[in-house]
Amino acid sequence: MKSYYTHLYIILSFMLVCCSKDSSNATDPITEPNTTLSEDKELSTFNLVFPEDQSLCTEGLDKDNQIELEFSWEASENATSYSLELSNITNDTKTTFSSQTTTKTILLDKGTQYGWQVIAKLNDDEMASAAWSFYSQGSIVENYAPFPAEISITDKGNQLIDINWSGADLDNDIVSYRIYMNEIMLLENTTDTVFSNAEILYDTNFEITVVTTDEAGNTSSNTASFWLSS
Repeated sequence: MKSYYTHLYIILSFMLVCCSKDSSNATDPITEPNTTLSEDKELSTFNLVFPEDQSLCTEGLDKDNQIELEFSWEASENATSYSLELSNITNDTKTTFSSQTTTKTILLDKGTQYGWQVIAKLNDDEMASAAWSFYSQGSIVENYAPFPAEISITDKGNQLIDINWSGADLDNDIVSYRIYMNEIMLLENTTDTVFSNAEILYDTNFEITVVTTDEAGNTSSNTASFWLSS
């Protein structure tokens, strides 16, 4: 019997020695900090949808002398909000509307020419759409004013450019254009849609203005700014 207890004592002693092994040199696993940086988010280009460019808009909910119309545009990737800039071209006023979605319902005057553009926003970043224009449907208009001309340039080198423009009118009765560069008139009463070899200075901002006139004497004006590097 004594031999049994002696043997049991030896086993227990061995177990205690094993369990009390010094673990001061054990190394705890180190959790590495997450150094992966989140990708910078950017806004993507997007297009306007409705009302269509250079159109007579006959849709919308009639509200006495006004029309309630829903504007819509494509989404810009990562955008958190949008600003719709609406210009009343008829009386030369501008209003800005905010939206968290890709639509905005606005009350418009009838028989009025409007321009609109949407700005997508992400923190301090912004992305602008193209600018469109249209007429709101209303009482019959005998003659519509032309839409603002679209302006582009071609750099020919040697500080020379070609100025190009295109006009549009619901009545299709444009009779002439006036062309200005930095408020200096280049052409008057012309039906051309290009001015060749205009002289510029590189690395300097310059503006091109096109005034469109129709048969009824209605006019519209558009100014575009450009910068060309040498």
